Amino acid sequence: MREGGQVVEPRVELRTALASLAVVQREFPGFLDRLGAGGSDVTYYWMERSVERMIVLILSAELRTRGATAALGADLHFYAAREYNSMLTVIGVIPYTDASLVFAVNHTFTDRVTGMGSTVRRTVARNRIASELARHLDETRKRLAR
Repeated sequence: MREGGQVVEPRVELRTALASLAVVQREFPGFLDRLGAGGSDVTYYWMERSVERMIVLILSAELRTRGATAALGADLHFYAAREYNSMLTVIGVIPYTDASLVFAVNHTFTDRVTGMGSTVRRTVARNRIASELARHLDETRKRLAR
């Protein structure tokens, strides 16, 4: 439950995030639908991640696809034991003029960043996620260069 008594439903938040990625739907039809509905090619796994120097147990769904000139990967955290409610990260490569465009989109939902000091905590969290995405994008760029 969020501040003010608002009920948190990660399922609804994630579906909204998936629906907001129209550009991905155009380039990769049905991809995000399979991820959200649990298609047979979706891989599920439990992982432990260090967040704020604490181990957080996360249930994740992952889906990847690769074509001749484009690729897309998505990671959907629909359960996290603490620190955030859910998260969607999409990283892709699509042709753009005579090169490739590498992009990343992240939607993170939490009820932990409310109240006094929440603006600072949101900034810290955004910077942390941005650093992680930058690392993934750099790895993708290096793979493309090979």
